[in-house]
Amino acid sequence: MRRRSCSTPTCCSASTASPLTLRATRLKVLKAIGPRLFLPHQVGIEFHRNRREVAAGIGTAYETVRAAADALQKSVKTFGGGEGRYDETTTRVKELINPLVKAIVDGLDELEKDDPHRIDQSDDPVLAELETLLDDDQVGRAPRAKKVAKRARDFETVRVPLRLPPGFDDAHKITGRGVSAAAGDYLLWCEVLAHARKNGTDVVLITDDAKTDWWQKVPGGRDVPHPLLVSEFQRETGQRYYQLSTRELLRKADDALAISVTSQNLEEEDELAAAVEAERALERITDFRGRLTVSAAASAVENDLLRTYGPSWNLSDSDRERLIAAASRGLSSQIHEVGHLFGSHYKVPLTPEMAEALRALRQQLTHADFIRHERSEQEPPPEEPDDEGTS
Repeated sequence: MRRRSCSTPTCCSASTASPLTLRATRLKVLKAIGPRLFLPHQVGIEFHRNRREVAAGIGTAYETVRAAADALQKSVKTFGGGEGRYDETTTRVKELINPLVKAIVDGLDELEKDDPHRIDQSDDPVLAELETLLDDDQVGRAPRAKKVAKRARDFETVRVPLRLPPGFDDAHKITGRGVSAAAGDYLLWCEVLAHARKNGTDVVLITDDAKTDWWQKVPGGRDVPHPLLVSEFQRETGQRYYQLSTRELLRKADDALAISVTSQNLEEEDELAAAVEAERALERITDFRGRLTVSAAASAVENDLLRTYGPSWNLSDSDRERLIAAASRGLSSQIHEVGHLFGSHYKVPLTPEMAEALRALRQQLTHADFIRHERSEQEPPPEEPDDEGTS
């Protein structure tokens, strides 16, 4: 029988799943999988970062309501100008509002105290339960900084331009958040490959990331793992690769693990997945807003100039043409991103303004008096050997 490992970013999302019945079912399934679980280091990093955001989010929500109640109470104190002109009415307003405000504040204190979504990071029972699921050898070790940096460079310079999964759908994050944030999925993927090589095991990756750099849409059928993921996994590890959403895992667990998964659990999973996808769509729209401009293409050229030559270097004709082509490709990539965001039916034309700006950019670079300088070529340092057994 072939060995099979279950690598699961969903292991972490189990602690924030809502409602509680779904959270309990997810944890029960993960416990049944037990020693076959593997948690990549990258997932742990993102989990703890997101955990802090969730903890801050629910606390901020309560504080917002308290602030509104406090503002209401202050408005009562200054009712009518607070100069005694409407004493009788002011008294009646206070008698009406003050008990309500007190009830709201006291009620909020009780709700927050018992809120299952409230996270006390110093005493987190759900996190403690997750920790019991995983031994030390089931959690990926932190890769060396040099290795992470190399993987991030490969992501930006090779995989994104070639649209190699996973992660190319996050390329828009590079501009605003940096390469490391954009390369998160690829860093995770590298750990999964290393884990499979080291242990000689097939992998079932559990992910609720619905983007097209993980899944391929099948008209009228169930989405399948991106074919390039399957082929790369087999080529790099000699093992087989499978991919499931959490909903599919729960559905299969009913039979394979003899765990009762109700139709309500599956409905709750669908609702949670829809909410997560809506948040991601909003994030993509927010990141994208304002970037579909020719100035972005010009900035790409300027950044490439600076990165390649530094402030004192100028370009040859061939280099200039290369950068002009790169700017055009960058603009085309942004247009493609709009299409991906709003559906394949949405086409973005190259507007006259865009075409004119690119023409002006070409003219500016072509007619400028560039002088080619000699560059002293330095041999790059030898790359650190990639020990396959260490992630």
